[in-house]
Amino acid sequence: MSTDITETPAPGQRIRRGDFLKRTGIAGAGIAAAGAGLGGATALAGGRKHGHGHGHGRKETTLRDRINKVAYIVVNVSDLDRAKTFWESATGLTAVTRTQSPVQAFRGLGIAQGQFDGWLMQDASGRGTQVHLLQWLSPTPIGQAHPTFWNVGLAKIALTTPSTRTKLAQLKALGIRPTNDNIYRGYTSITAPDGVVISIPGNPNPELPAGTDPRPSERLLHTNPSVKDIRRSMRFYGEILGLDLDSESVPCEPILSSQGPGSDLSQWDSHLYTPRGDTRFRVDLSQFHYPPPTRESVIPYKEANHVGISRLAFEVDDIDACYEILRRSRQIGKGPGPISRPEEWDFGAPTGKRRVLTFRDPDGIRLELIEKVYWTPLTACTQPVNPPPIPVDW
Repeated sequence: MSTDITETPAPGQRIRRGDFLKRTGIAGAGIAAAGAGLGGATALAGGRKHGHGHGHGRKETTLRDRINKVAYIVVNVSDLDRAKTFWESATGLTAVTRTQSPVQAFRGLGIAQGQFDGWLMQDASGRGTQVHLLQWLSPTPIGQAHPTFWNVGLAKIALTTPSTRTKLAQLKALGIRPTNDNIYRGYTSITAPDGVVISIPGNPNPELPAGTDPRPSERLLHTNPSVKDIRRSMRFYGEILGLDLDSESVPCEPILSSQGPGSDLSQWDSHLYTPRGDTRFRVDLSQFHYPPPTRESVIPYKEANHVGISRLAFEVDDIDACYEILRRSRQIGKGPGPISRPEEWDFGAPTGKRRVLTFRDPDGIRLELIEKVYWTPLTACTQPVNPPPIPVDW
């Protein structure tokens, strides 16, 4: 692509940030330098200050100023139609965008040639984080979701509901039984057809008027990266990813919590993080102390096509800059290579091609960065089409 600033893209054409900056003769670091006086040192988890190196010849060491939001959580399923029907019936999520990839390489996932079919699911707010239900067509899905909520990996997804009692009545009418016989603290958990744990915390006392559907008021809340060493993971998510510590929950002993299948009792060391640009969805970083870990429960999914919650994806502004930051980090976990180089994935129409890279956290949990696509301003007006009128019959 030409770097001539006079080159004009087609009206409404999408353009990547890096290409846009090249056209204007400004490197990504230069844009950051222009704003260095506004936030050269930023507070991170634990109250530490961390220099980003913008504008002073120092290299960036955190993704804090690069991550815009949690883009989506990938849930690998064995039957896409069945999964879509369940999630739309049992939760406040609805399918908004189909993703149907052509056969292609997904090198960052260790897949030489693959293809998937999927749906992006969204709550009624219409914005923010999505759940990407994804069925691999090649290679085909393998394995089963973790049988418990404390397994190391992406353990579960949570949505809020306005009334626990109303939600329980709705689930009963649908024939969906909660994973626990008793609900504590308004925390209801269910499992999707492939065994993925969905937690639905809500107000335990009021019941909505008869006939009220709670789903339009339900909102995506968080996902749980369950880890083996919470302090190590806090350093990674707080300092390398640059997420902000939003809240914490650390009970001193096992408590009744109805968090999911396997136990009514649980004890955790939980720290909820948010990107600085969008605080609506939280990354609930947790180490579970009870039930105690076993040899089987400390192993996250190894294969990218394994059924269950597979990846956590962040939207970023400049994926090449992010790659350089991660490449210099010594905290990046192991996978099919410590970090993949940015590559282009075709999600099929209407999403199209997007630049992506994948890497792992210290426990081997798959993380993903997807580059935001920017729109160039229209250079001319568009010709409107006048719709047929609707007469007012008064």
